[in-house]
Amino acid sequence: MQKNQCLAQVIGDSAWNSFVTKLEYKAKWLRKTILRIGQFKQSSKLYNVCGFHNSNLTLKDREWICTDCKTKHDRDINAVTNINKFSLQDQNLIVI
Repeated sequence: MQKNQCLAQVIGDSAWNSFVTKLEYKAKWLRKTILRIGQFKQSSKLYNVCGFHNSNLTLKDREWICTDCKTKHDRDINAVTNINKFSLQDQNLIVI
């Protein structure tokens, strides 16, 4: 059914929704909190320390150098740090 172009998006969305529902149930059961961020946040193009936005970054670029502070970053580690900051800011929690 995933190969059907008309149904593929709907099936993918329902599978993701099912996963999120199960995750929320487990989190509530274990007394944990799920923090979310917006789908279109620029998590990998924004340097998490100085705030430089690298608009020239493409998907094939795994490492990049900030032109403001001349620091070399791994794209994925930078994105994880940004996602953590975004989720805590949306919840009005302190980021250390």
